[in-house]
Amino acid sequence: MDDVETQLGVEQTAWEGPEERTVFRVAQLALLLTAAEESNTKLSNIDRVAYFDFFAANPFVVLDGESSEKDARDRLTLQLAGFTDRQLNYGAIGHRFATRRERIQYDLSLLVARGLAQVLPDRYGITPAGADFARALATVYADAYRTAANIVFKRFGNLSEARLRSKAEKLLGAPWLLIDFMADVDRVDATTPQGSAST
Repeated sequence: MDDVETQLGVEQTAWEGPEERTVFRVAQLALLLTAAEESNTKLSNIDRVAYFDFFAANPFVVLDGESSEKDARDRLTLQLAGFTDRQLNYGAIGHRFATRRERIQYDLSLLVARGLAQVLPDRYGITPAGADFARALATVYADAYRTAANIVFKRFGNLSEARLRSKAEKLLGAPWLLIDFMADVDRVDATTPQGSAST
């Protein structure tokens, strides 16, 4: 773990939880980008990456009750993969999403800088080296996250930006999503696909 953190150029901090470790978040993001590639899902802006990353890490949030049969099937799949409903009980879900969203661009920049991810004209993508890195993550959590990501992409992968935002507001709570994302508008940087705003 320490060697990976050194290679990524990140500093170690006091342990507060896995989400506080940059190397954990970056590895999780590599898993997400790889799953997106395999499912032909376009992660075309920062918000879209943030939504899918958060939902894959907290998959019981997406069991919205609209289809009891689908929810029951996905719930069983997630439980068999090792997820539990109790993971939703610590911290406010909306606040945790907002915190994660603030870190996404930095974490994505690390992947791009190390050649593990790439900024394509229409989306963020995994590179061959990044896919190898993701496949090498042979842990129980990595397998569970892959399972969750596939469920989330099947449910929401084809939603338009407006419908995905609406769905996220319903699942996470609208007040927490009333965050000023407009700071990213009209700003083009090294981690933004061309022609794609982050809002």
